[in-house]
Amino acid sequence: MRSAAARVMLLARVMIRNVTGEDHVEYGPKTVKVAVLPLYSPITMYERYDPLMRYLSRETGHEFKLVIPRDFEDFMSLVQKGAVQFSYQNPYIYALLTKDVPVRALLTTISERDEEAADGFRGVIFTRDDSPIRNIAQLKGKRVLVVSRKSAGGFLSQRLFLERAGIDAERDLTLVEGKRHESVILGVYRGEAAAGFVRESALLELKDEIDMKRIRVIARATLLPDWPFAVRGNVDPALADSVKRLLLGLGGNELLRAAKIERFRLPQTGEFDSLEKR
Repeated sequence: MRSAAARVMLLARVMIRNVTGEDHVEYGPKTVKVAVLPLYSPITMYERYDPLMRYLSRETGHEFKLVIPRDFEDFMSLVQKGAVQFSYQNPYIYALLTKDVPVRALLTTISERDEEAADGFRGVIFTRDDSPIRNIAQLKGKRVLVVSRKSAGGFLSQRLFLERAGIDAERDLTLVEGKRHESVILGVYRGEAAAGFVRESALLELKDEIDMKRIRVIARATLLPDWPFAVRGNVDPALADSVKRLLLGLGGNELLRAAKIERFRLPQTGEFDSLEKR
C-alpha cells in the first residue's frame, strides 16, 4: 500500500502533467498504464481509481499506473498512440476509437445509479432555478455549457434527445465546452451560461459545495450504454485475462464503491454498434 507521502507525490506529478503536458511519472519495465477519461478534477479521478490500480498491481505482480489525461482530446491521443495498455472511457469515445485503433471492450461497467436509470446512463439539461427557461424549446439561441462534444453524458445524450424534438444542438444553441463536469455545473450556477449539459449523476458531485436548490433539471436525456474498460490488441492475453477475472470478481467491493461502480460485467455483442455511426 502506498504511503500518504507517496500518494501526494504521485498526485502532484499527475497534476503537473495536466498543466504542462510533460509526464514526470516514472515507469518501470513491468508498468501497465491505464488511462481514464477525465470527467472530473485530477484529485477526484485519483481518489476514485488509484485504489483499483493498487489492487491490480498487488494481484498481478505488474505495476499498474493510473494515467489522468488533461482533457478528452489528450485521452484519445494517448490511446491512439498506444501510450497506454488499458483505457476506461465513455461508450461514444470507445466507438470512435474502434474505427482506427486496435482496442476491444474487455469489460463493461454498471455504474452506481444514484438517480440514473438502470441498464445504462444518461445526461441531463439543467438551468439555474431562477432562469426563465422552463423547457427545451426555450434553449434556442442560448449559450449552453457542455462538457465536450466527445462527452457521452455531457453532450451526446442531450444531442440525441434534442434531435428527436427537432432541435439541432450545433445549429440552434451556442455551445461552449467546459472540459469537466464541475466546470459546467459551476458555470451555470454562477450565471455564465443559460443552461448546461452534464451526466445525471454528476450533479451529486457538488452537492456539498453549492446549493443544489438553485439548480433545476429541465430534461433527462437519452439513455446510453455504460462505460467499457478496453484493452489494446498487443497486450499479453494472459495479462488481459487476469485483469478481466480480477475485476469481475470485485462485486460489491469497497474499491468499486470508491470508483462509483456497482460491478463489472462482460460486454454484449453489438452493444456499442449504434454509436459508431454518430
